[in-house]
Amino acid sequence: MTQIVINKGNAKYDNRHDVLHVFLAPTRPYYGDEDYPGIVINRAVEDESTIGLTILDFKKRNPKMLAEKLPDYDFSHVLD
Repeated sequence: MTQIVINKGNAKYDNRHDVLHVFLAPTRPYYGDEDYPGIVINRAVEDESTIGLTILDFKKRNPKMLAEKLPDYDFSHVLD
């Protein structure tokens, strides 16, 4: 399995509110599902593909929990 590396090139961290916004595809009509408390998966309306993520309280989250809940993504380089 290949993980998608999340870094400053495809994410924006809001330090004031401790929220991470991840952009995986060009913006198009989407909806968000809160699959886990405080983790919103943004999916394209047309085909339900994942086009982004929003993670509330990002710095407060345990990295092992993120890896468990979202195994397809590597968040270790977000704040580099």
